[in-house]
Amino acid sequence: MKLRKAIKKIVALGATTLLGATMIASAADLSEYPSPFVADGKFSGMLVVGDKAAAEDVIGVSDIAMSLQYAATTSTGTTTTSTTVEGDAWLVGTSSKKLEMVENSDTLRGEAIRNITTSIDEDELDALADGSITTEKGTAGYNQYINFEDDALNGGYVKFTENDDDVAADFLYFASGAQIARYSLEFKTSLQSDVEDSTGTKTTTGTYLGDLEDEKIAMLGREFSVVKARRTSATGSSAELTLMGGAVKDTLSEGETKTYTVDGKDYEVTVTAITDTGTIYAKFNINGESTRSLKDGDSATLSDDTQIGISDIIPNEAGDVTQDLVEFYLGASKVYLKDTLIYNTQSSNALEFGSEKIDDAAVIITGTDDNATFSIDTIEINITADDDYFVAAGHTLTEYMDEPQAFLEAWDIKYEGLDPVETETFRIKTSGSDQYNMEFTDGDGNQATVPLAYTGGASALRMGDNNDDLIINESQKIEKNDYLIITDASSDDGNRNTYALRYKGADKVATGETALVKFDNLGTGKRIEQTYSDNTAATADATLKLGGASFAVVNASNPDVDDFDVYVDLNADGSLTSAAASISTTEIALNTKNGMKVALDNLTLPNQVLVTISTPNSNHYDNVPPNNVLVNITASGGEVRFAESTAAVNAWVSPSEETNVRYIYTAMGAYVKHDNPTNDPDQLTVEYPVEQRTPLVYITAGATKTVAGSSESVESVTINKIEVGATKLASEIADVGAQNLIMVGGPCANSAAAEALGNPADCTMGVTPGKGLIQLVDTGAGNVAMMVAGYSAADTRVATGIIANYGDYELAGDAMEVVTATSTVREVEAVVAEEPAAEEEMMDEEPAAAEEPAAEEEPAAE
Repeated sequence: MKLRKAIKKIVALGATTLLGATMIASAADLSEYPSPFVADGKFSGMLVVGDKAAAEDVIGVSDIAMSLQYAATTSTGTTTTSTTVEGDAWLVGTSSKKLEMVENSDTLRGEAIRNITTSIDEDELDALADGSITTEKGTAGYNQYINFEDDALNGGYVKFTENDDDVAADFLYFASGAQIARYSLEFKTSLQSDVEDSTGTKTTTGTYLGDLEDEKIAMLGREFSVVKARRTSATGSSAELTLMGGAVKDTLSEGETKTYTVDGKDYEVTVTAITDTGTIYAKFNINGESTRSLKDGDSATLSDDTQIGISDIIPNEAGDVTQDLVEFYLGASKVYLKDTLIYNTQSSNALEFGSEKIDDAAVIITGTDDNATFSIDTIEINITADDDYFVAAGHTLTEYMDEPQAFLEAWDIKYEGLDPVETETFRIKTSGSDQYNMEFTDGDGNQATVPLAYTGGASALRMGDNNDDLIINESQKIEKNDYLIITDASSDDGNRNTYALRYKGADKVATGETALVKFDNLGTGKRIEQTYSDNTAATADATLKLGGASFAVVNASNPDVDDFDVYVDLNADGSLTSAAASISTTEIALNTKNGMKVALDNLTLPNQVLVTISTPNSNHYDNVPPNNVLVNITASGGEVRFAESTAAVNAWVSPSEETNVRYIYTAMGAYVKHDNPTNDPDQLTVEYPVEQRTPLVYITAGATKTVAGSSESVESVTINKIEVGATKLASEIADVGAQNLIMVGGPCANSAAAEALGNPADCTMGVTPGKGLIQLVDTGAGNVAMMVAGYSAADTRVATGIIANYGDYELAGDAMEVVTATSTVREVEAVVAEEPAAEEEMMDEEPAAAEEPAAEEEPAAE
């Protein structure tokens, strides 16, 4: 009696001295709550109330469950690495259309730039801004475009392939002879000039277009001066324009010296001579290097490849005291455009840039000429590939061209690789030489591995391992230790939650009785136990609940013996209600977390398993349906094998620098690797993206900068449902140490709490009226039980409210006392059970409520 009073007093004071303990306090700490009851974002344990729990207990356990549901979340917390190009750049694609990768297939499947758009203008690239030229003939406004017109079969697409250097990778590809692009400058009203002779006099036989000379024109973001404009013959119908632009423009007189800086280098320029007899020429000395004599429109290249170009030479008149002058560009870009027949859209001449003739850039000038007025309507440069171009990630097209000046040193096409989206991994891998396992990401994001195919010798093949079957058909009986795939077919294909399970048997049960049926979740590695009743009605005997779906379980053999066979509603369509029901023979396909579909066919092919990998949901890709990947699994000589199905259309790439391996990409951006070692079974690996992985192709102008490695944290939170059946009556807990437990109600009213706490002689645990106790205790095998109880039902309600709102309290240690009146807690030492006292001593202080707690005051049972 004295000992019992002492225990009550010590507990109230927060210091307990106990003798004869039969259980130990927990090594866990309440400060870590909701751990260990929530692990890896998922609830791990059971919630338990007494078989005759008060309403307050039921409400309390519901509050705790709701609180835990929000703690039971998985944050993917993916950090996405983005690659962007800063400056004047347009990523090929629109808000409604993406550039999709070309597949490795027998026929071209995918998209080129022209499939996205056949033309871009100032809306995509600032360098293509509208402009105008004003002459004495009026103002001619113009638009600029870059056009993509060639057949998509000829290039301008991204594909995984091997280049001329035997490197296998994803490349932006242009075929030799194919159009790369066509630049066009189109006048809204014709650009006009009078036809003149060299003196500026109008004449029908003149070759000078004087109104155009010295005018400025902006092309592709660069300003040029028209230094020379001509008809090439007195009969007209031809045009010749020389444009000059550059880093530095200035005017010097003969004998004058000046220093300029171009790209960080100083250039000392001296005009050494200007001759004005006949044709007018100018000569320069630049950093000690002399140029040849240059006339209007000429250019010269220095030893460091810097160009100087003449835009105008102005000789002094006789008797004029001023000196001869020359206007020039340093760091010059000279563009020579000529077309001998402006009435058609055919080209007669190649572009000349500087002193180079660019054979693969054809000039087209269209307009009219009546020998009095010369009109220009369009200026075009059509660029074709003079070789197969394989542009690697991080590079530009002009890096691979012998004549990059075709782009006027003004624009380019840049490939920055594939969009770096997150991927999941699917594998068909060996487990020894006689078995294939399949590894996939299940509906909860866990990697699940399940035996796929096994050979016992020669060419025999079965789905599963050497002892147990892999069940993918509802008509198949499931025996203990068999594997099964379940998929929620109520969702759209590609969005279905799929899980791999293993049946671990069931307790025998008589009609009307209940027992447990057990499955292992191969993704989490945890046991699922569901209550089973042998029903005579057309209803499920048990129900598996995963991913928000219900999968019926019915017995398929005599349930009067342990580990009887079962059928499972593998697609959760509700059609399987009993063994006598019409059972579907459809084979169940799985969906991975990211939406890849894997169909397994073992019925139509003897001793073969056909594996079909696909992207079933059209909402997951933009326009091009990805091809399927099909492989046949067979056996030979007691070893498993697989080979591509003859129905497949994939064109595998076998890199020259690698042996026994080949690859493909699908239009989804899925990367598939097939290892085919000489003496071992083949293996398949698929890196499947969480969203369509698309190529990053940019059209750029001027100076741009690639910014790689910038990251954005994308917090994707998945609430992992606490499954129905997680709350149990105390009598349904066969072993309190088999799992973590949250027990609402103390030993007086919750037999599971009594067992977990060592069946204390005083079931009140020393708790006094107006108080509650929250305590952790180790129950063995690494599991923990937590008791949440009060002296009365009202006290228990307050204690459960504190646990449900654990974030508002400073929980600590392995035991805390709850004060009901103030809803406060303080740390105390855990109460440990004592050895039962003699009956007569116990009766001295045993509360009357121990027999049947009063409604007003229920001692620690709650």
